[in-house]
Amino acid sequence: MTSDTIERTSRRVFVPGLVLAAWTLLLWTTRVRNILADDALTGWSRTWQLGAAIGFVVAAVGLAVTSLLRPALAVRPGMALALFGAAWWIVRGTGVVLADHPLGFTVVHVVLAIGTVAIGAWLVRSVLAEGGAGSTRFGRAGERR
Repeated sequence: MTSDTIERTSRRVFVPGLVLAAWTLLLWTTRVRNILADDALTGWSRTWQLGAAIGFVVAAVGLAVTSLLRPALAVRPGMALALFGAAWWIVRGTGVVLADHPLGFTVVHVVLAIGTVAIGAWLVRSVLAEGGAGSTRFGRAGERR
C-alpha cells in the first residue's frame, strides 16, 4: 500500500471515525451514569456492566484522540470499535427484543443498536472502499513494506 493510499484511507475514515467515537461516548457515558444510579444492580452484575461500559468509553476516547492526532493510525481501532460495537448490539439487542421489557425501552434500544451498526458500517465501508480491512501503514495484513 502506498503512502498516498494510506493518506486517502485515513481521510475517508476521519469523519466516520469521529462520528462513531462521539456516538459511542454518548451511549456509554449515559450507560455508566445509569449503572451508578441503579441501586438494584449489585455485585458481579454491576461490575461486569460497568466494566463493559467503561471499556466502550475508553475505546471511543482512544479512537477520537487517534483520529485527531494520527489519522493514519485510526483505521484499525476504528474497524475494531465498529465491529465489536455491532457484535455487542446484535447480541444485546436481540436479548432486549426477546425479553419482557416495556415497548419504549425496547424501541430505544433498537434505535441505539441500529445507529451503532449503521455508523460502524459507514466506517467499514469507507475503509474497504480505499484499501481493504487489512490496510495499515505496512500494507495489507501480513505484508511488510
